Amino acid sequence: MRGWPPPPRWLVWLSGALVLVAAAVCVLGAIRIGVTVDETFHVVRLQNFFDHGWYLLDDDLSAGAVGSWVGDAYVYAPVTTLFLHGANVVLGNETWGTVATSSDAYLVRHLGVVLIGAVGVAATAATAARISGSWRWALVAAGMLSAMPMWWGHAMFNVKDIPVGTGYALVTLGCMLALGAPSVATDAFRGRHGRLSAVAVAAGVLLTIGTRPAMWVALGTVLAWTALAMVMTGAPDSAIPKWRRVAMLVASALAPLALLAAIYPSVFARPDLWLWESVFDSSSNGMVSSRGHLPFAVAGTVPIVLLVVGLLGSYGRFAAWRSDPRLFSGRAPLMVLLLLQALLLPVLLVASGAPLSGGLRHVLFAAPAVAVLMAAGLAQLFDDAGARGRQAVAAIAGVGMVLPVVTSVQLFPYSYGYVNEVAAALGVNSQADFWQASFREYADKLDAGDFVVCGATTDEEGRPLRQMPNGGQSWLDLSLPCTGQKLGVLAPYAQDLPASEVKAEFVALRVRLEPPSKGCREIARVTRPRLFDTVVLSTAEACPLVLIPYGGPITLDGAGRGAGYLLGGWSGNPGDPTISVEDRASLGFELQDGLDELRVLGDATGSVEFLINNRPAVSLRTGTGWLVSPGGVIEELGSSRNVVLTIVARGGDAEVSGVEVVGADS
Repeated sequence: MRGWPPPPRWLVWLSGALVLVAAAVCVLGAIRIGVTVDETFHVVRLQNFFDHGWYLLDDDLSAGAVGSWVGDAYVYAPVTTLFLHGANVVLGNETWGTVATSSDAYLVRHLGVVLIGAVGVAATAATAARISGSWRWALVAAGMLSAMPMWWGHAMFNVKDIPVGTGYALVTLGCMLALGAPSVATDAFRGRHGRLSAVAVAAGVLLTIGTRPAMWVALGTVLAWTALAMVMTGAPDSAIPKWRRVAMLVASALAPLALLAAIYPSVFARPDLWLWESVFDSSSNGMVSSRGHLPFAVAGTVPIVLLVVGLLGSYGRFAAWRSDPRLFSGRAPLMVLLLLQALLLPVLLVASGAPLSGGLRHVLFAAPAVAVLMAAGLAQLFDDAGARGRQAVAAIAGVGMVLPVVTSVQLFPYSYGYVNEVAAALGVNSQADFWQASFREYADKLDAGDFVVCGATTDEEGRPLRQMPNGGQSWLDLSLPCTGQKLGVLAPYAQDLPASEVKAEFVALRVRLEPPSKGCREIARVTRPRLFDTVVLSTAEACPLVLIPYGGPITLDGAGRGAGYLLGGWSGNPGDPTISVEDRASLGFELQDGLDELRVLGDATGSVEFLINNRPAVSLRTGTGWLVSPGGVIEELGSSRNVVLTIVARGGDAEVSGVEVVGADS
């Protein structure tokens, strides 16, 4: 493969300016953007890691062991969140071992991810400099990565994908340094390059596998290729022996694994388990499986000009290489490293039909290598165009870099909601705020006492229910408002909003592309301009209280049975035959006929007060619980068929195992 012709000076300056603009948008966005849904899960995971040694969600352990129902025990690891926790400890927002859910703590986490994303951009630039031999091209490659809104957009908050992308970029860079200069056989482990190689590989492995253990498959392939290239390429007589160079590479990769075993022994101390379980757990995450999803996402959300430039240039570069396909000479070994990062796992994911319904964020780790490949493609087009056509090609590439950054500014701070110009012209929709980051904008629009559900689930008729959709959290959390619980994305900004009384209406915050709501009225929305139109990121709707139909005696236990009837205020543990009232708890259902009496199964150590549709009810203690009947005419609550039972515990604990309608045809 030939060397890269120098890019026009103005394109280098433009690239540098785009890096600065995109980075500034990212920093300001990290300050402005709300807490995203996945962040809350990782806060819970980290607290559980401190509490019992497993980086899992609440209720994922049973008798000290991972529950059989848990499908992601080996998917995530705590290195990134430990780094962010350390930053919060230094700044006084947290104490070691106690993870906060305050807005200040989340802000520090956001800025920490920005820093990790910036390291990824720097690693991309260094990689491009290594393979091209020019720091001008390094700046162009960094500009191309910055022109992909998904990178800096996710760097505002994404604790599980940006660190993996940065870690992978560091490993690729370290392997390139280990292989020496692209055209001169040198001892890569002598002097500065040797030290930088070892540090980059070790840091990259620690960050990547310490965040997503299954990435060992990709890193193992890259390291194996590097070791093979070391053996196959020549070296001067004074060089360290090949076997020793390979051993040093392996040592720089294994050292962080030993550190991970010390940090997270529950997983990494058992390589016979985590090496395989991490792959199987990651490939069965319950999302919709479609081989066409990822190619469609690439076509719609990668800047179209850069995509075309990269594809055309890469075709020309590799077509030229085919005339002299020497795999272990010149720049070829380095280009293979880029191709492995950019294509290996994405191709395997598409070929295997892996569930990838979250767009490009699933393959965000490939973005740094893709940016360098785009720069390589542009260099090839410069070669093909000659001196006269070079400025025209550069101008097209420059426009293709500027437009996505302009769109990122339009969408601020929701840059990840970008679609390219072709997708926008065709009217292709995208789930612009899958992450619920825009929900923060509703915090000052809600009234005191509003019960707010973020991403409300719907019944068979498309009516929102007063419950969160099940996204892997504890079943108890489904009935809690997102303004007053640790998994709620509005909790850091509106903690005192929810009221104890069940009202006839609640507020449902819904992201774009969810099924249309029935029976609700819109009260607010978050919009942003995007290219040629305006995109709706989310809406706030006032919805009537809709309850699921009563289908016979309701069983309530710690395993989650009866969870669909709950309306908040409950606690419980897996395996418990009952659930407990936290001062005041409610459940409800839709009843076709009138209500005469309810049989409530349970016990209490203190006094218990019952309400039906918020009005005091009459109760009679029995040997197994209570008989509860309306104290008068039942007040309508959202619907004449709705029945809401509220239990208030005073002076002690109250436990409930079931509720049954008595004296009415259910």
